[in-house]
Amino acid sequence: MVFIAIITVLSAFLAFLLGLLWYSPMLFGAAWRAALKRKPGAKIPMKMRVTLCALWLLSAIVYSFVAQAIGLSSVSDYLIFSGLMFLCFSLPVKIMDVIYAGQARSLIMIEGLYYLTGYILIGMTHYCAALIFV
Repeated sequence: MVFIAIITVLSAFLAFLLGLLWYSPMLFGAAWRAALKRKPGAKIPMKMRVTLCALWLLSAIVYSFVAQAIGLSSVSDYLIFSGLMFLCFSLPVKIMDVIYAGQARSLIMIEGLYYLTGYILIGMTHYCAALIFV
């Protein structure tokens, strides 16, 4: 049980670190800021980073719980479940933000791909841990 908790926290932290890289100037930070009509040099507020980390932890806990409950075992199981998490929980919210809040359509791709990649990272962390330690 402790092992699963450690892997869950690690996977959430990796998804969070991916976000720091994803929204940096090295990757999609400039395009993301432009889509949100923010200044090019605007920094991501600390409360946003803390919230992002907490939400990834919540997502990783749900991911881990469901993966254990349904008995995911193969890499394809984890990839399919990652895609389903994205389709059920992240993509609809982003599409609604674009339609109803008037956000730029490019945010569907920028943020959507980030969340999909984050879920895949969580899944692959759990899969690799299961291969190594179980």
